[in-house]
Amino acid sequence: MIAITMPGNTGDMLYALPTARVLCAAHNTKCDFYTAKSSQHTRQLIEYQSYVNKLIIPESYVIERRDMGTQPWLMPVPENTYTAVYHLGYRGVPDRPLHQYIAHQIGLELPLAITYDYPNETPYVIKPYVCLAPRGETTYKQLFHDLSIELTSLNIGLVHIGEG
Repeated sequence: MIAITMPGNTGDMLYALPTARVLCAAHNTKCDFYTAKSSQHTRQLIEYQSYVNKLIIPESYVIERRDMGTQPWLMPVPENTYTAVYHLGYRGVPDRPLHQYIAHQIGLELPLAITYDYPNETPYVIKPYVCLAPRGETTYKQLFHDLSIELTSLNIGLVHIGEG
């Protein structure tokens, strides 16, 4: 088994999954996926991935800042537990699409498909909907607010993911 860490926000974690899939396939094993406590709401989705054993939130990890991805990028992982450990947190300012940047940081230079495992069941939806993840303080806060009002006035459902 291998360990993969990504202390980032929900979007960062989603962009890390293509790299996790490739790494698990290369090692012919599953991974334990480590993240920060603030991303525990993603547990069901992360653990649904066929290549993920479980989501782990190390109690000793403390977020210091969130300017260039969640920092520090290096997360605590128990020694001598895994055949390999890959830290996917941002070590610099991304200079390419995020999923490719995450792979590039650990030396993977290949095109990555952004695909996820998800249940075959289709949720019952009575009208079109849009998902937004307006997590925490952001410079886009007003845009999320305005978009929410516009969508609901157009009779489009709105699903907020994560903390609002």
